[in-house]
Amino acid sequence: MLPSVTSRDGQMEGIPVALMEAMAAGVPVVATRLSGIPELVRDGETGLLVPERDPAALAAAMERLATEPALRARLADEGRLAVREGFDRRRNVARLAALFERFAPAPVPGRSGPPERIAPTRPPPRWDAVRDPAACATQEPCETPREGQAPVPPARGQATGSHPQ
Repeated sequence: MLPSVTSRDGQMEGIPVALMEAMAAGVPVVATRLSGIPELVRDGETGLLVPERDPAALAAAMERLATEPALRARLADEGRLAVREGFDRRRNVARLAALFERFAPAPVPGRSGPPERIAPTRPPPRWDAVRDPAACATQEPCETPREGQAPVPPARGQATGSHPQ
């Protein structure tokens, strides 16, 4: 059972790893219909979904699992299969490799080696900083450092006070 909720500031889980692990272990699951959870838990097929912050619906779903052994077994089997089919690293890497092969540019005759890299138009984002929209509107730097980090300078060529997109 994983009754996820949206936090006060609007944040929510994507697809909780705990749900994947439970399903992979053959445990029937009850979760909330929130964010990316329905991508993994299909109501009545791979688990049971209930509305967010609805204790009565959560209790009813738990009671169904407790009193319907055939449902429990079916959800456990289908859940295990869903995780194996949709979230197995080897399968997903093979699918991704097939997409790269399908859409990769054809080799240029007379040329060997990897294709030339295309230079990015702007520097990559700093992952050790968080965006601070209030600072962006009034001053630089536009990113506020995480605790213990140095300030993030504006991107090259960026005018002071501008907001990067």
